[in-house]
Amino acid sequence: LWLIRYMKGCVQFRLEGDGKEEVLNRIRSRYIQIWSLNSSGGCLEGTIEAREYQKLARCARKKHGKCRVKKKTGFPFYVMRYKKRPGLILGAALCMICLLVSQGYIWRIDMSGYEGPYRETLCEAMEQEGVKVGARISDLDMPLLQQRVLMEVDDISWLAMNIEGTCVSVEVSEKDI
Repeated sequence: LWLIRYMKGCVQFRLEGDGKEEVLNRIRSRYIQIWSLNSSGGCLEGTIEAREYQKLARCARKKHGKCRVKKKTGFPFYVMRYKKRPGLILGAALCMICLLVSQGYIWRIDMSGYEGPYRETLCEAMEQEGVKVGARISDLDMPLLQQRVLMEVDDISWLAMNIEGTCVSVEVSEKDI
């Protein structure tokens, strides 16, 4: 709930003057939520969503009251600070997009259990089948690739390829002669 409120933005307000109860009744009849409402020194203080604050202030003016902002919090107000710096926001957005896109590619291949003389042959066979650094993870069919590589390399008896994030871990067992 706090994350949703942060993303929408919240305004802490202070409601002064006559007709505070009427203002609250009118706001409540429009299904606008106010939370953390309390009375302090003849005034009402509470928190409301940022987009609903204008409706509250308009109702207070109609009933000859005053509604003042005490504090603004949330993502919309945070972004407004950097409104005159579009390059900063654009750079952060571009960085996030690059990070999300890069998770769809293989960045590392770890091989264990095979230190034989034909290790290069296995690496070449995997590369021919498409398992290489920079390959798209969604394009790889691991069970089919395991069978193809196993058929190409005669020196191995068992092969398992697993995708763990952006890393392909390859476990190999040599044939016993």
